[in-house]
Amino acid sequence: MGKVGLGLAVGCAVVTCAIAAALVSHRVRRRWRWGQAVTLVRELEEACDTPVGRLRQVVDAMAVEMHAGLASDGGSKLKMLLTFIDNLPDGTEEGTYYALDLGGTNFRVLRVQLGGKGSMMSHKVESQPIPQELMTGTSEELFNFIASILKRFVQSENDGFQQLPDDRKDLGFTFSFPVKQLSISSGVLIKWTKGFSIEDAVGKDIAQCLNEAMSKIGLNMRVAALVNDTVGTLALGHYNDEDTVAAVIIGTGTNACYLERTDAIIKCQGLLTNSGAMVVNMEWGNFWSSHLPRTSYDIALDDESPNRNEQGFEKMISGMYLGDIVRRVLYRMAEESDIFLDPAKNLSVPFILRTPLMANMLEDDSPDLTQVGRVLEEHLKISRVPLKVRRLVARVCDIVTRRAARLAAAGIVGMLKKTGRDGSGGVESGRTRGKPRRTVVAVEGGLYIGYTMFKQHEVLGGLDISIPNQMEPLNTKLYEKYKNLKKRKFFAEDEWNRKRDTDLRSYQSAMEDLIEEMKNANERLRAELYSFQEQYANCEKSLLEESQKSKELSDEVGRLQNLLLKKNDISDRSVMSSPCTIAGVMSTEIPKSLPRQKTPDLCDETSPIQNKGAATRTYDNHKVETKVPDCCRRNMVSSSDASEDCCNCVFQTLMKLLVGMDFSVNRQTESLCLLVVHKMSGYSFSLTWIPLEGELMYRVSSLGTLERVALDWMKEDVIFSTAMCRVFFERVSRVTGHC
Repeated sequence: MGKVGLGLAVGCAVVTCAIAAALVSHRVRRRWRWGQAVTLVRELEEACDTPVGRLRQVVDAMAVEMHAGLASDGGSKLKMLLTFIDNLPDGTEEGTYYALDLGGTNFRVLRVQLGGKGSMMSHKVESQPIPQELMTGTSEELFNFIASILKRFVQSENDGFQQLPDDRKDLGFTFSFPVKQLSISSGVLIKWTKGFSIEDAVGKDIAQCLNEAMSKIGLNMRVAALVNDTVGTLALGHYNDEDTVAAVIIGTGTNACYLERTDAIIKCQGLLTNSGAMVVNMEWGNFWSSHLPRTSYDIALDDESPNRNEQGFEKMISGMYLGDIVRRVLYRMAEESDIFLDPAKNLSVPFILRTPLMANMLEDDSPDLTQVGRVLEEHLKISRVPLKVRRLVARVCDIVTRRAARLAAAGIVGMLKKTGRDGSGGVESGRTRGKPRRTVVAVEGGLYIGYTMFKQHEVLGGLDISIPNQMEPLNTKLYEKYKNLKKRKFFAEDEWNRKRDTDLRSYQSAMEDLIEEMKNANERLRAELYSFQEQYANCEKSLLEESQKSKELSDEVGRLQNLLLKKNDISDRSVMSSPCTIAGVMSTEIPKSLPRQKTPDLCDETSPIQNKGAATRTYDNHKVETKVPDCCRRNMVSSSDASEDCCNCVFQTLMKLLVGMDFSVNRQTESLCLLVVHKMSGYSFSLTWIPLEGELMYRVSSLGTLERVALDWMKEDVIFSTAMCRVFFERVSRVTGHC
């Protein structure tokens, strides 16, 4: 048993070591997965890196593409569309002006009163949603609806404006969809975007459609200028500051326009303007260059987009796509490193992470990054995110945002370089002689206005590119220092994690060796245990065989004893054939079908106490004739009140003298039954004759005061042959003699 216990102990130790090894292995795997996530982020940062050298390459590529787009239609990824606008507001304008802005699911109507000198006396704006059915209906239904809203706006009462009702009013129409401009007040729709799908409007003059709708309802107004939102931003910027020469929209989408000299527009030779310049709509969202830091996530996004291989620049810097780029990075991290405790199924849903949510996570400056955790839990259904994982998520947002902002800054500098206003002093067409002029770029859009980190990165990127050449070494040094500090801050614990992983692997290896050794010891002890078990089984089998033999031998001894007792019984009868042998002698007449049983004779036929008659009784369905003395027969047939006569029976008196007990016959049973009582101790029992077996059955009624000294067999039912009567009463007398 000692070896068995040792085997169990070793088994438990092996199980414990296995559990410990599993925990260590799980921890090592988690560390390895965390290392995988950190590696992915590091690879993303390297792929999105925008050092000054690369940004300058993007600037040069932008300028080259602008030249190509101005030379011919289709000669460049940049469309370089003419707007036919050669004069921009300068703040001297006076009077009441109306404007209509249609660029999405809502359109806005504006009325403004200008007082000259750049002052705005009053203005009123009304926004109106466009019903869904009109976005897919006909052009007539859409422009009729817009004209009716515009008429109601113009005719609104108590507006505080002074106007002559019969004067025709000019309307500025901002239409933010792709249009081929024909003149300052007309343009043909190229295609719909942003959920609109009105097929009969494609190829039509949008301004003419609106003029017809206004004329139909009696609104005395005409489209004086058809522009897009970028040109509108340039006009507003120039109204506030006449040094504004370019405008950029960075919102859901992105675009840029600038003021170009007419002699530089080669594809329209002979074009004359009053100012010698014209606003050019670049449509720079379609810009592309091999110098752009494109990642596998950008490629996957482009492949799954409806406009594959188009708007490449827009897909890297605009608000519509930045959030989804971050989502793709997080989804790959979740798949390859499993850093999120909860399943990240929602990360597989395209565009579920919108750019405003990404901005909220990046601008979270709380110690435990509460906002990052809230966005992950509420919008991506990822809860219980550890702090270090939240920091990693914020880092991914920063990498994607920083690349977008610096690329936007490079685009702006490229546009300025084309006009000779980048401060580099290069020989660009249209540059001014002498000291560089002050240059203002108007920037608009939800991403730029509402995203502080984007604005900061863009400003830093612009400074990196446009700083004078003599400051370039210092700038490069500062930039490299800034980049190294950012890396050191984020990956400070990376080396410590590697060292810890190495230690854990060493510990795991030692644990595995120990487990292997314990397994070998366990197997050896198991073999010994199996050997002991086999020996035990053989011994048990031998013991069972010996027990069987002993039982057979005991049965044989019992059979021989019974034969001996029967032999003694026969010899005893010859001696005990007197009336005092037992209380009655039964001479039995048994049917032939029953075996003949030996029954003791109570009296011999020649006894002087022989009775004159015989009594017949039935025992166990057998008719038995008994010859008993008159006194005993009288007791057997008398009523219960003849108990006194029973006491005078000579045989009962003789038995009482012999064994010291009172005997009586139980007449309530079918079989012959003697009731025996030891009055001194209260001990009583019954002896019932079993005719078929020729035996007596002993059954105790009460042990009385012999409870303590009675033998075990006296407390149980016992069946014995008549030959054992003498032995039986001798043993009973020994016990009752102690009373």
